Amino acid sequence: MDETFDYVIVGAGSAGCVLANRLSEDGKSTVLLLEAGGSDSAFFIKMPSGYGKVIGSPRYDWCFNSLPEPQLGGREIFTPRGKVLGGSSSINGLAYVRGHRQDFDHWRQLGNRGWSWEDVLPLYRKIENFHGMFEENRSRKGLMHVSPLSPHPLSLRLLQAAAEAGLPDGTDYNSGDPEGLGILQMNKWKGRRFSSAAAYLHPAMPRHNLKVVTGADVSRILIENKVAVGIEYVVGDSHLVARAAIETLIAGGAVGSPKLMELSGIGDADRLAGLGIPVAAHLPGVGENLQDHFNVGLQLRLKGVGSINEQMSGFRVMLNGARYLFTRTGILANSPAQVTGYAKVMENAASADIQLWGMPGSVRVKRGSNGENKLVMDQDPGVSLSFDQNRPLSQGFVHINSADPRAKPDILFNYLDASLDREVVVRGLRLCRKILEQPAFDACRDGSAGPDAAFETDDTVLDFARANGRSSYHLAGTCRMGAGPGAVVDDRLRVHGIGRIRIIDSSIMPAIVSANTHAATVMIAENGARMVLEDRHSALTA
Repeated sequence: MDETFDYVIVGAGSAGCVLANRLSEDGKSTVLLLEAGGSDSAFFIKMPSGYGKVIGSPRYDWCFNSLPEPQLGGREIFTPRGKVLGGSSSINGLAYVRGHRQDFDHWRQLGNRGWSWEDVLPLYRKIENFHGMFEENRSRKGLMHVSPLSPHPLSLRLLQAAAEAGLPDGTDYNSGDPEGLGILQMNKWKGRRFSSAAAYLHPAMPRHNLKVVTGADVSRILIENKVAVGIEYVVGDSHLVARAAIETLIAGGAVGSPKLMELSGIGDADRLAGLGIPVAAHLPGVGENLQDHFNVGLQLRLKGVGSINEQMSGFRVMLNGARYLFTRTGILANSPAQVTGYAKVMENAASADIQLWGMPGSVRVKRGSNGENKLVMDQDPGVSLSFDQNRPLSQGFVHINSADPRAKPDILFNYLDASLDREVVVRGLRLCRKILEQPAFDACRDGSAGPDAAFETDDTVLDFARANGRSSYHLAGTCRMGAGPGAVVDDRLRVHGIGRIRIIDSSIMPAIVSANTHAATVMIAENGARMVLEDRHSALTA
């Protein structure tokens, strides 16, 4: 059965929910939103601390793993991606972090008009309804609730220790060019997760001109005479076609979007021919330029103080659960990560080059009985401090290995391939240890932060990072915006060489932002929706 809509959107994640809202806002344009996952109504999705229960669950998570990483001793890196309304914004750590002014000015310097800090700051202000200390570059008028959490006493100790180590104090890390640590600003409202689906999609779903289909496995983009005309997809046993009268918009994220492009014949011609896929457009940059923030950190065991570890097991977790159920408050109403901010570890860095993460507890990844990955808290009191490199030079890829839409793609991050990345990781770990060694923790420390043997030389620090580092789940860049070789979309997000199709999600980032990617992806979608509507208006009035 064929249906025709003005706009067909693939993916109801951080970007797709925004697009569905903005493009159906006029009450006239017909919009179809396709999502492979299901409802986001599950209790552990709504509970801010519940993401450890949904990450690694095939019901809500694609549960990808990377190929063996050459610089990490051949380890495969667990790579969750949301498979649910709201996408990864329904299973992430709720952090709302914009990124640095320099990130977006760099995009503009690469030739991408409309993407400088001055261009995107009004979009960030349009997005957010900020419930913290009001500043000029923040807003209380947007659809996305942003709330500073109520910090645990150990989180305040982390702030004190960072100041003792020489980092600036009292920073709003969303100010544009920050250094120093602050309390996490969360996508939370009234004790519940406030995902992109909560902010944008659910308010729009009653509109008669918006249709949302869940459980929709997209097979390919329909292309006729170098023009995208719609989407083929499967729901259950039904094979369906949705035609787009105006545009097809791909919002599958940094894994899903390049996968769908290659399945549809858009990518490197030799690669596609080797898989028996007819070539619609030779764009060798599809799937290349994968970037992520490599995360590694330290844990400090404590004594004589409480952490969230012991609150998450036994009868205490039952008491905290009851408190959350009846009041939507307590530790379950917060993200376990409570502190973030920025520091500079390379002397010649133009701005802060690492993002720090503090948690009043310690967590590890445990393999479940069904092979799923689960985050579990340690039993004894502890505190954690980790970091991401803001602007990694190492790049990987996402590519299909089969013409079967059901097959998972190959993912390789290639972490620590660049020598600069290795140097930043060593310096970042030494800064984490320096902070945890400050007097703020003297009264309660129970041993060293990280094994002493790991800090004997720079080589041993690097070995520790190789063995313990992981993904920050901030995948970006696989359908890069720009012009020339390697670019996939132009600065209005239109796919090169194919008409009436855009990619609007984190995959278009020419360089990853110095932050969690959710806020920037929502901003990209707001900008993309504006461009779609502007171009439509221009076509009608031409």
